[in-house]
Amino acid sequence: MKLSNLKALRKKHKLTGKDLANVLNISYPQIYNYENGKNEPTIEMIVALAKYFNCSTDYLLGLTDIENPAEFYRDNTLELIKKSIEKL
Repeated sequence: MKLSNLKALRKKHKLTGKDLANVLNISYPQIYNYENGKNEPTIEMIVALAKYFNCSTDYLLGLTDIENPAEFYRDNTLELIKKSIEKL
């Protein structure tokens, strides 16, 4: 299981792999392996990463392009309602 968006999130937050490893109290090779699919993180680690980056676990796993669904729907509610009305 590769954390498809971990590297992008880490870079977006201007963190090195070593910085993130220190924050999570794990080794840098673990971060590298998570980013490259060479090691599978535990569920607890996936949740910890999602909380740290304020994103969904689905986004971390590459299952969605929406980083934070709550923010996305809050920011796009009016547009989504307009599109729904147009379909009527």
